Amino acid sequence: MQSTTDIANNFNFTEVPVENTSYSKLVVDGKVAVLVHDNYGGGWSTEHSHIDILNKRMIFDSKIVLYVLSEEFKIFFGSRKKYSDEAIRKYHQLIEPIFQEHRCPLHPHKIDTFACLQVEFIPQDTLFRIKQYDGMESVEILDHAKYIRA
Repeated sequence: MQSTTDIANNFNFTEVPVENTSYSKLVVDGKVAVLVHDNYGGGWSTEHSHIDILNKRMIFDSKIVLYVLSEEFKIFFGSRKKYSDEAIRKYHQLIEPIFQEHRCPLHPHKIDTFACLQVEFIPQDTLFRIKQYDGMESVEILDHAKYIRA
């Protein structure tokens, strides 16, 4: 099984600390890793959009990104049905401290949302937002052709 350390060694990446926070972003070849939920149900970051700092952390946290890219994640959460005790422990080990730090309750169904995470890479310094429809999230990049400046 490939660990997050193995994944990290296979990437030419930089962990960039996010100012005034306890987490980092993962940057690979000038692109920032962004977490999105690719299934219907509850959104990953959009579910916490009312808590700005938690919302951004759920989008960028490099520890979560590295884990989602790992072989272990695919093995533990690939079926998206029933999770082993080991998978559930790993999920809580990774996610609970984040919610505790932000004094936010961790909902029991969040593990199903976690199992549907995908990593997208967008160019550094690009303006974007996470759009959500019925829990399915997508990255929308600000395109000057679609927006009008007054």
